[in-house]
Amino acid sequence: MALEQYRLANGGWPDNLDRLVPKYLTRVPDDPFDGKPLRYAKYQEGVAVYSVGTDEKESTRPDDLDQFEKEGGSLVSFRLWNVEARNKAKP
Repeated sequence: MALEQYRLANGGWPDNLDRLVPKYLTRVPDDPFDGKPLRYAKYQEGVAVYSVGTDEKESTRPDDLDQFEKEGGSLVSFRLWNVEARNKAKP
């Protein structure tokens, strides 16, 4: 919700999750697997907030988010789409 609130107020996604503090979040939430802040990635179609997953290793993410999700190293927690990309996402 904080990311969407930021997008609405600023006309785009933040460059990093730290930009959400303190207005939208008191702090960036920790990854439950390694205790470090959750990861964040911007893509052409939107953004993703993700954790390292149970293997506690952060995959090198390719530019293609769909391929990133299929690689299995890191777990994508959730994705938010740019307005123009909504309802056009690949299943």
